[in-house]
Amino acid sequence: MSSSRFIPAVFAASLLTASACSDDSKSNIPAGILAPSPAASVTLSGVISKTGRDASHPLVLIQDDGSQIRLAASDETPTLADLEGAGVDVGGVFDSDLAFEVRAFFVRQMHGVPVLDGIVLEETTLDATDNPVINYRLRPSDGSDAQLISPSAEMLLHLGERMWVRLDDVGNAAEFGIIGK
Repeated sequence: MSSSRFIPAVFAASLLTASACSDDSKSNIPAGILAPSPAASVTLSGVISKTGRDASHPLVLIQDDGSQIRLAASDETPTLADLEGAGVDVGGVFDSDLAFEVRAFFVRQMHGVPVLDGIVLEETTLDATDNPVINYRLRPSDGSDAQLISPSAEMLLHLGERMWVRLDDVGNAAEFGIIGK
């Protein structure tokens, strides 16, 4: 055997011997070899659709180019099923079946119209004569803040809950839907 083949062969044999003789029961990966990394988190955008074609993946995310990403069952799946037709950004990972496991999502559109996704909060301030003034805000998960003008009485029954809200041209809360109920 030439010396150019001998050294790599001895090195490989020593790695195998070292791993076989190791008392470390935590890993079967030889020292110096990198373990596979966990799946990288990805953010995708598209529209939620119920396909009914695949019982194990009844929801898909239809992307702008028309491609369909199967959504794996996750904690978010039941909520997404109630948002069929919603334009969303979803964050998560692809599973071993190449379906996307959604770990978080943000609603961007309903019925093709831009909406805000967040929690409705009540805020009391004082006017110039120290009279209380109640204002309502939507606190999206991205940390931004939007004042809600003229929220409906029905919307106010859901203070503290996550919802999508469509604003009209002057900022009035024109339409809403509860997310996750």
